[in-house]
Amino acid sequence: QTFKLISSQFKSNDIEILKLIDNIEVQGLQNELQQVLINLLKNAKEELVKKDSSEKRLIFIDVFKENGNVIVKIKDNANGIPDEIIGNIFDSYFTTKKESGGTGIGLYMSRQIIEESMKGSISVSNVDYSYEGVDYKGAEFMISIPIDL
Repeated sequence: QTFKLISSQFKSNDIEILKLIDNIEVQGLQNELQQVLINLLKNAKEELVKKDSSEKRLIFIDVFKENGNVIVKIKDNANGIPDEIIGNIFDSYFTTKKESGGTGIGLYMSRQIIEESMKGSISVSNVDYSYEGVDYKGAEFMISIPIDL
């Protein structure tokens, strides 16, 4: 459902979404989880469109089961989050997008939904990886949610 809502925005910006998604049913708050996923994907899109149009724009989404949890990993190739701010991105009202109307509540609300409502966790790190023989750097968000809430 999330992809139906946002896929046209990614196609029109030449962003390729590579999905490796296991079919896992989670009991819980569908709309809230969808809001978190849209927020993470929208943030990735906003960084990817800053890349030169000749460069590949990639988002990888992996969903799998591990130790009674559903793990969702969303990774891009937008060069990562600067070290000096990565520790603050989940803080309320922290934004790097004031000029474009960013309020700094998207990632804060995402963390509240995952941790408070869904009893899970959300984290971010910068990762270096290779895809099709090319080295990339990007941000990787990891969500872990108990399968049985």
